[in-house]
Amino acid sequence: MPPLIYAAPGGLYVSLDGDLLADEREERGWSLGRLATELGVSRRTVSKYEDGMNASIEVAIQLEELFDQPFSSPVDVLEGADDVRDAEPTPSAPEADPDDEHVLHVLTSAGFTVHPTARAPFKAVSEDDDSPETRVLTGHSAFTAAAEKRARIMSSIGEVAQTRSVYFTEEDEKRESVDGTALVSCEELADVTDPEEIRELIRDRARAPSEA
Repeated sequence: MPPLIYAAPGGLYVSLDGDLLADEREERGWSLGRLATELGVSRRTVSKYEDGMNASIEVAIQLEELFDQPFSSPVDVLEGADDVRDAEPTPSAPEADPDDEHVLHVLTSAGFTVHPTARAPFKAVSEDDDSPETRVLTGHSAFTAAAEKRARIMSSIGEVAQTRSVYFTEEDEKRESVDGTALVSCEELADVTDPEEIRELIRDRARAPSEA
């Protein structure tokens, strides 16, 4: 099956089920303009989403939160890429938060290509350099109630997107996972000397896509 999330200039993208989006918008009684305002895009862009244009991961998450259901579907990486560029100016890829740099550096050292995200419940999508189709949604912060909610959302997205997810916590956690999102403390991360151990921690604690 084609991947549900892919990297392209300007960020990370997914394919939307445009027919389902149009049905849900009309059932709610929203105009194209109303949805465009909610998403912060143009009416033309919303129309293109409903026609099958790929969307940024941030837009896909906004849609899931607005309608309380996912709209992602398997994507041909090349299909729709030109439409994305034509509809909106391609944004610059977001910079990593300085507070996350030590975590992302460890992941890079472990053989992941890390793509920071903006306006998403996770900080980055990490691609395994040895297995490019393997992607890991990556979060990091003190593990507050809000962070636990983000970890659960990551699990939900991972079920649809066929990805694992991991949340790096500032403090030790008694649990090893939340709804399939692996929990790894920064202290554990600091103790790791072999990059392969990071991969093993994620594999052991995160729910595999086939288990979703």
